[in-house]
Amino acid sequence: MLIIYIILFVIDVCVTIGDFALTILNKKHMESRFRKVYGKNHLSLTYQIQENMKTMQIIFPLSIAHSITFLIFLTSTTCVRQFLQKAVDPVSYLALIELCNSVVAIYTCIIPLIFFKLRKKLKPSATRIVQSGSAQTQEYFEILNKMYSKT
Repeated sequence: MLIIYIILFVIDVCVTIGDFALTILNKKHMESRFRKVYGKNHLSLTYQIQENMKTMQIIFPLSIAHSITFLIFLTSTTCVRQFLQKAVDPVSYLALIELCNSVVAIYTCIIPLIFFKLRKKLKPSATRIVQSGSAQTQEYFEILNKMYSKT
């Protein structure tokens, strides 16, 4: 059972490292987009990079939280199973195992809260462009002049 936990933890750490690498790669692409000319697909590529960065800003903290929680769970469960199984009575051993399992329950309750907070933080705010009154007046008179000059 310990081998399975270790393999899963190694996979989890590799995924977290991959998320970090993608975050760095997206930042480099975003910084270099002003120095390179991409041709026809420049706007779509820029949009894709921005969306990738937004997604990674949500996924990366969740991935780190998952890795830390899994490490805590793995360490506590392994310590209880390896060192305390024969040292304490069966009732206390079972209580300790359930205490270790409660880490997963707490994680399951907290992660959606973190996700919604990150999502709300990264939600784009609406921008409204308001023209000044003088610009609108100038545009109105230009159109009016064009209409009168045609007749």
